[in-house]
Amino acid sequence: MLRGQSLRSPSLAVSYIVRFAVLAAAMLAMPLAAQTATPVILPEAVSIALEKNPLHKAAMANWCSMMAFLRKFGVKPAGGV
Repeated sequence: MLRGQSLRSPSLAVSYIVRFAVLAAAMLAMPLAAQTATPVILPEAVSIALEKNPLHKAAMANWCSMMAFLRKFGVKPAGGV
């Protein structure tokens, strides 16, 4: 607010009150929005990270193609997979 202005004008005072109320509501709503998400446990975090890792995606594609090749020729993979 400038020094020369005063809050004697009702519309100016209402404008400041509305701005303050909107700002206060937004600041109070932020923590509530963050708390609504369910926390991620460590195994879920690791799974999400691996799904997004391009090297892991390539390794899984390679493994799947190897398994398909073995099934095609009737070979039972070692390890009971």
